[in-house]
Amino acid sequence: MNFLEKYMRLNIKQFIITLPLITTLSFLPNLASAKSDNFEGNRIAVVDSQKMVEESKAFKSIKEQVNKKSESFKKEATNKEKELKKKFNELESNKRKLSKEAFDQESEKFSREAENFQKKGYEERMKIEKAYADAMSQVEKTINEIIQRKAKQDNYSLVLFKLSTVYSNENLDITASILTELDKALPKVEVKFSK
Repeated sequence: MNFLEKYMRLNIKQFIITLPLITTLSFLPNLASAKSDNFEGNRIAVVDSQKMVEESKAFKSIKEQVNKKSESFKKEATNKEKELKKKFNELESNKRKLSKEAFDQESEKFSREAENFQKKGYEERMKIEKAYADAMSQVEKTINEIIQRKAKQDNYSLVLFKLSTVYSNENLDITASILTELDKALPKVEVKFSK
């Protein structure tokens, strides 16, 4: 597993972990203004954010686009790395044939090229990560809007993410309806990679 794949999994985990907190916080004002101090008669719902991420069409489209871009970048980087190794080996084999000044000049030229390769690789990874984060932000925003609309429509006083609960009755789970609405509202997300 390469660095980018590990980082993408980390980002997905961060998204899944922070989404419950963000959504819960967005409902706190509604909860604070609830008329009943004992919460009796108020309705609660639970949403499985991990299931939504794994099964939504939007996330699948994001993942597919990011993987395609990552594979393209990986292939390009591998080719450039092979080219640099070849140049390095040529430089080492010509070390005895060149004067010290000529060798130092060629070494400096090679070092600059290798540094530029590393810099470009870093910049490309950052572009992919930013595009991924922007696309996931769009999904998160849509999920929050759907949950809030569903909460108002069905008179839920509180909607929690399953990850932030120790136990919840399966009857409280509204994930399927949220997922259906998400797939209708956002069947595909275009991941915008900057050039």
